[in-house]
Amino acid sequence: SLLIGIVLGLLLALLRLAPSRAVAALAQWLVVIGRSLPVPPVLLLVYFALLSISPTAPEEAGLIALGLLLAPYAAELFRSGIQTVPAGYVEAARALGMSGWTVHRRVVLPIALRVMLPALGQLAIANMLTTAFISQIGGRDITGIGRNIINAYFATWMWLLIAVTYFALAWPLS
Repeated sequence: SLLIGIVLGLLLALLRLAPSRAVAALAQWLVVIGRSLPVPPVLLLVYFALLSISPTAPEEAGLIALGLLLAPYAAELFRSGIQTVPAGYVEAARALGMSGWTVHRRVVLPIALRVMLPALGQLAIANMLTTAFISQIGGRDITGIGRNIINAYFATWMWLLIAVTYFALAWPLS
């Protein structure tokens, strides 16, 4: 889901920075809407929409839904990172004869990525923690398996173990 969110987020960011006002406004609207949606309804909507088309595993639907929900946040990170690159760098690259795509690929994106790396790391951690919602659609994840154990053995202390497991996964990333 992180890969889906980053790829879609980069596309959305580039659309937001497009010279066409209509395209930029549409992309901005998609970002605003995407950042305003809660996780559970989107998970359920994607799962049942995909299920109506063909048999879909809950984990696959969760992967797609979380990627779609991550994209607007990634788009804002990419947009702000791209806008932090000094205009002089872009002008110098163009003066050297680089095309627009080459300037972005060799100058803008490497500089922007260095600026965005801490925020992208935090986005990856948030995405990992959000996977706990996949159990709502029947997916097998840490929370869902823990809930099955809790229901079978009335072991409410398992919630603490689940929280510690998520902490153990997130802490090294942070």
